[in-house]
Amino acid sequence: MKRLRVSVILSIIAFSIWGWKNCYSLELRFASLTAPSLSADKISGQDRTYPIQTSLKEPGQLFYIQGGTEDSEFENKNSSAELPPVTIAYSSQSQPEAGFHPLKVVDNFDISSDAISTWWDGDGTKIYKRELVQDIKRSGDKSMKVYFKKTDPNLSWSFFAFQPQQDGKNNDFSKYSKLVFWLYVPETLEEGVPLELMVKLEDKNGKGYEQRFKFQTGNDWQLVEFDISKVQGIDLSSINNVLFFADPGKYMTAGEFWLDDIYLIKKGYTVPEEIPAPPANPVVKEKFGLAKLIWSDTPDSKAVLYEVQISTSPDFSTATSFWTDKTELLLQELEEKTYYFKVRSWTHLPEFGGKCSEFNQIYKWAK
Repeated sequence: MKRLRVSVILSIIAFSIWGWKNCYSLELRFASLTAPSLSADKISGQDRTYPIQTSLKEPGQLFYIQGGTEDSEFENKNSSAELPPVTIAYSSQSQPEAGFHPLKVVDNFDISSDAISTWWDGDGTKIYKRELVQDIKRSGDKSMKVYFKKTDPNLSWSFFAFQPQQDGKNNDFSKYSKLVFWLYVPETLEEGVPLELMVKLEDKNGKGYEQRFKFQTGNDWQLVEFDISKVQGIDLSSINNVLFFADPGKYMTAGEFWLDDIYLIKKGYTVPEEIPAPPANPVVKEKFGLAKLIWSDTPDSKAVLYEVQISTSPDFSTATSFWTDKTELLLQELEEKTYYFKVRSWTHLPEFGGKCSEFNQIYKWAK
């Protein structure tokens, strides 16, 4: 069965059919839809319709599609009557190559990552102490601060790591050419000595491939590019862990750095020449005590990334930018205030020549 991603808000009117005299307004949001009757060649690069038949008998009742997710729902706001069958339009654009997005957000430390199973430390807290902080960050409102101190020669190769979700998609690095992230290096405890960081990909069989990077101090964010295209001798389609070694093989060393914005860049992706179209205007949806900012995009927008600016000022004089590869953003840890939101599309990260659209209209929301 083909699973399709649809990240849009649709307003559907079920018109009078089969003797029905009334029409009913449905608001639908699909996170996924299972369509067993459609093969991949029928949906590739096109919008199609797929008929779904259901009954909603109570006003406000939620109906979950069989085979869908908890976000796939009908909400009948206007009628207590049973509804006729409804035809729903969907697009296959938002999940290219069965989930291998051209620019994948692995972790930005602002919200829980659905691409990562866990972060962990090879020797517990003996060497590394990690925490999410707000004092220094590249984007969003958090980064991961890493402090290390190595005095035991037996722990000179200690590491910290993250494990991708072992689901056949998030742990499949074979479709990507680069793993990139940003590192902030302040003055180290040893003045003038650069920090060395070794990054190692480890597959399900325990085989690994590493690359080393050196960073001068300077209180600035530095881009790190792990070249996956050079990796040999391991199974990139099943990565079990990504390991980080600070000053590998050394002891009697200590330091600290901040890590932020980890991405995977897909093989062969080139930045389109066209400027992307702005996404549709955002709206906040609340459910079960959670709030999400949601917007939609067109299949031909060329966008692979979205920048969401959030401010408590209508002129955005003080604003925070969040980056996501989805058409929604979970709103967390917000105070009881009035907030303003605007979203724009990007064809790549700015550092890689990405082009951006204009911002859509400002949306105001009071928490």
